[in-house]
Amino acid sequence: GRVLGCIVRAGLQGLRDGIDPAAVIAGELDLTGAHRELPTLPRSLGAALDRLEASERVRTWLSGEFLATFLRVKRLEVEEMERMSLSEQCEVYASVY
Repeated sequence: GRVLGCIVRAGLQGLRDGIDPAAVIAGELDLTGAHRELPTLPRSLGAALDRLEASERVRTWLSGEFLATFLRVKRLEVEEMERMSLSEQCEVYASVY
């Protein structure tokens, strides 16, 4: 519930701040050429958590206690997953989701 709420909140914040959405790309995406300047998403859960923690705006959307707990739980998840093979990771996530 809270994650979905943050996604909605981010969209509303973008509307309030007048942030223009990214242009729609027709055809093939060319990340080495014409589209190389597009912003990217974090490439790992750990990097995503670092960006979440660094975002002053997002930190105002959640209580400090909730955010600290969420970050700790997810960082423990990262530590656990790093000790597993890719097939073991897939098994864990398949059983949960």
